[in-house]
Amino acid sequence: MTSGLLLVAGLVFLAEPESVEVRLSAEQIINDGLAHRTTAEGNAALNTDSMAVNADRLVYDRELNVATASGHVVGRLAQGGQLAFVGDVVTLRFDGDQVSEVFLYDGMAVTKSDLTRQVFLGLSDRDKLLAAGKNVVRLQGNHLVRHDTSWAAEDVDLTPCDCDVARPSWEIHASRVYVNPEAHRASVLSAIVYIDEVPVIGRLPILWLPWISLPLSDRQTGLLAPVPNFSTLNGWSFEQPVYVTLGRSADITLTPGYFGGSLPPFSTFQLINPTSPPSAPGQFPSPIAPTGIQGPRLATEFRYTPTERINGRVTLGLLYDLRPQRDPLNPALMNPTAIRGFRGEAGWQHLQEFGHGLNFRADMGAHSDGYYQRDITTDVIARDASYIRSSASLSHRAQDTFTGLDVVLRQDLNYGFSLFPGQTPVLPGSTAPLFGPSPLQRLPALTFAVFPKRIAGPLYFDLAADFTRLAPLLGRTGDEGVLSNEGRVFDEAGKELTVDCLRQRMYYLGGYDPTCSRPNTLREGLGDGVWQRGEREPRDRISLFPRIHIAGTLADAVSLSAFAAWRQGLWAGETSGDVNTAAHALLGAQASTELRADFGQGQFRHSVQPLVELRAVPVAIGTTPAPYDEIDLALPDRAAHLQGIAELRQTLRHREGNTMRELLRLDVGQGFELLGPLGPRIAETYGRASGSIGWFSGSTTIRFEPTTLRLTRFSARGRLDDGRGDGLDISYENMLDDGTDASRRPIDLLFGAPVVAQATTRAQQLNGGINARVGPLGVRYGLTLSLRDYPMMTGPAERVLALTQGTLGVTLHPACDCFLIDAHVGQNLDGNGNLLLLANFGFTLTIQKFGSFGTH
Repeated sequence: MTSGLLLVAGLVFLAEPESVEVRLSAEQIINDGLAHRTTAEGNAALNTDSMAVNADRLVYDRELNVATASGHVVGRLAQGGQLAFVGDVVTLRFDGDQVSEVFLYDGMAVTKSDLTRQVFLGLSDRDKLLAAGKNVVRLQGNHLVRHDTSWAAEDVDLTPCDCDVARPSWEIHASRVYVNPEAHRASVLSAIVYIDEVPVIGRLPILWLPWISLPLSDRQTGLLAPVPNFSTLNGWSFEQPVYVTLGRSADITLTPGYFGGSLPPFSTFQLINPTSPPSAPGQFPSPIAPTGIQGPRLATEFRYTPTERINGRVTLGLLYDLRPQRDPLNPALMNPTAIRGFRGEAGWQHLQEFGHGLNFRADMGAHSDGYYQRDITTDVIARDASYIRSSASLSHRAQDTFTGLDVVLRQDLNYGFSLFPGQTPVLPGSTAPLFGPSPLQRLPALTFAVFPKRIAGPLYFDLAADFTRLAPLLGRTGDEGVLSNEGRVFDEAGKELTVDCLRQRMYYLGGYDPTCSRPNTLREGLGDGVWQRGEREPRDRISLFPRIHIAGTLADAVSLSAFAAWRQGLWAGETSGDVNTAAHALLGAQASTELRADFGQGQFRHSVQPLVELRAVPVAIGTTPAPYDEIDLALPDRAAHLQGIAELRQTLRHREGNTMRELLRLDVGQGFELLGPLGPRIAETYGRASGSIGWFSGSTTIRFEPTTLRLTRFSARGRLDDGRGDGLDISYENMLDDGTDASRRPIDLLFGAPVVAQATTRAQQLNGGINARVGPLGVRYGLTLSLRDYPMMTGPAERVLALTQGTLGVTLHPACDCFLIDAHVGQNLDGNGNLLLLANFGFTLTIQKFGSFGTH
C-alpha cells in the first residue's frame, strides 16, 4: 500500500544508519512509507555530497540502503578518486555515506582524472562525461566491490589508458582486478591482453600474465617492459628497465642487462699467441668476431626539470666486457688471454634560461674507447659515426648584439684507443702508436656579433668577431707525425693530398688502403705524445668580419642587394710561437625578379624567378697557416677571385584556403669563374626539382661537370603516402668520392675548386622502404644496397654491389596509442662483405600514456 502520489519535483530524506542526506528529484516521485521505498521517474536524479546518479527511473530502498537506476544511467562517485559508470541498469549498495557495491547490467565503469570535484559531479550527459578529463581505466563487468580505497571486480575487461571507452581497440581480461584511484594503480590477476578488430581473426589474444600491477598515471615507480633481443653482433641479450620517480620534477631509469656475445662461427680472424706472435695473418684462426660485447651492463638515465626554465638528462652506461682485448688499429688482432674489462658511455644534456636573454646549453657525450659505438650498435649507418661531438655554450642575446662563450669537444671513433691517453692495452705484435688521435677542440671560443643596424636609408652594418683556441684536449700536439705539415700531407712525389683521406694517412698503418693514395711508410713521431714541428699544435686565433650591405628594388620589379666585407685574421701557435696575419676583401651582389601568372580561376599560380649572384675577392694580403677549420679555409689559396651563379627558379602553386601550396618546383643553374688561380672556367651545372601531388612527393638533385663531361652527383627520392599508414619510400645517391664543387665550397665563395680530372671512383647507394597498416597491424621493410668502386693497385677499379642492410618489422599499434609491440629482424653483412646466415632480431614493448609496467 502506498501512502499517496506526490506531485513534487524533489524529496530530501535522511538515510540510516549515519544520517546521510540523500536528495531525489524527478518529474514524479512515489513514496512507499510502509516499505521505506521511493520511486522517482522521468529525469530522475539521486545526489549526495559525494555522488550523483541520473537515469530515467530510480528506486531507493531506505531500509536496505540500496538504489537501483534504470534507463540511460549516468553515475558519478567522488569517493577517494573519481569513478564514473554508465549502463542500462545499475544498482548501488550503500554502507553509511559510502557506496560499497555497484552492480552493472549492460554497462561499464571508468575512473577519471583531471577534473574538479564540482565539474565531475555536475556532468549528467553520458557523452560529455566520457569525453571530459582523462579516462584512466575502463572496466567492463557486472559487479564492483569497494575495499577501503580500492574497487574489486571479477571476470572483468579493462583498458588502462585514455582510449575511446565506447569502442576500445584493445583490452585486458582479468579473473580479478583491484583498482585504487587514490594510489593510481591497478592490480590484475590472470591477465590476458586482447587486440580487437584484427582483420580476419577478430579478437586476438597476444599475451598472458599471471599477475601485473598497472600504474594509472604517467609517472609511477615500477618495472618497465623487458627488452629481449638477438643480433649477430652480440647474440642474445636481455634488459629489464626499472623506473623510479624522484618527486615531481625528477626521475631515474635503471636498466640492468646481460649480453651473451656473438655466436661462432662467423668468420676467421687472427688472434695473438702471447708467447709467439704470428708471423703471417691467419696463423691462429679463431671463430670469435672482433666486434661486439659480452657480459653484464647497467644503463642509467636521470631526468630532471626543477623549474620551467631548467631541464636536463644525464646518462651513464657501465659494461664489464668479457670479450678478448684487441688492437686499436686492427680489431682482428686479439689477445685471448686478457678481457676488455670495464667500458662505458656517459652523456649530459642541459638547457637553462636565466632570463634577460642569458641562456646556457650543454650537449656532452663520451665513450670509454673508440670501438664502443661499433660494438653496441647493429645499424650499419649509425656504426659508421667517426666522432662524438660535445658542446657547451653560455650566451646572451640583447636587442642589437649577441655574446657567446662555447666549448666544442670531439672524440675520435675511427680507432679503438682509450678515451684516456696512454691507457690503451698494448698487445704483443701490435704496430699501434702509444697515443691515439688527438682531435683539435674549441677550448674555448668567444663570439661577439652586432645584428644588422641601419646606418642611413637602406644601408646597414653588421659585425662578427671571435677569439678561438683550437687545441687538443690534453697535451700540446695533434700527434700526426712530423711529415704531416700541420695536417697537409704530401705523397712521395711532393703532391699535397686532399683532406678527405686525412684519417687514413695519419693513423692507418697496416697494408694498402685502396680508398686513399698515401705513403705506405710509418711517419716519424706519430702517436708518441710529443710535439714535433710539422704536427698540429694548439693555436689561438682572432678574426673580424665587418660588413656593410644594402638592399632595395628597381622600378618595383627587380630586387637588388649588395655587400662589402673585410675578413681579418690573426693566428698564434702556442708551441712554436709562429704568428700569421692575413686578410681579404669580399664583395657580393645579387639581382632577381619574379614573373607570375594565375590561371584556373585563380586556383593555380605559376612563377618564374631569374637570379644572378656575384662574389668577388679583389685583394688578399698576408699568409694563412695550415687550415684547422672553416674560418681558416675562408680563402684557401690566398688569391683573387670573381665567381658568379646564374639560376632560374620556377614554381607551381595551388590555392588551398588562404594559402598557396607548392606543387612543383624546378631550379636550374650554372656556375662560372671569371678570375681565379685556374683562370676563367665553367663550373658545375646543377638542377633541383621537387613536387608533391596527391599521395606522391619527390625530389632530385643533379650536378654535372661540363668540361670533363662527368656527373659529379645525382640524388633522387620519392615517396607514396596515402595518409593512413601505407607508404613507399625509395632514394638513390650517386656521388664522386672526391665530392662536388658545392661540397668543396669555402664560406666566402660561391663554390670551391673543381674536382680533379683523374677522379673517377664513386659511391652509389639505393635505399628502399615500404610500410603498410591493416587495422592495428603495421608492416615495414627497408633495404640498403651499395655499389662502390674500389681502386686497385693495378688495373681498373673494382665495382662491388652488396646488400648492406635489410630490415623487416611488424608492429602492433592499437588506435588509442596506449602501447606498441614491435618485432623486427635485420640482415647485415659481415666484415668481409658476405651475408651473415643469422639475422638480427628483437622484440620491444612500448607502453605510454599510463606509466610503467610491472610491480610497484
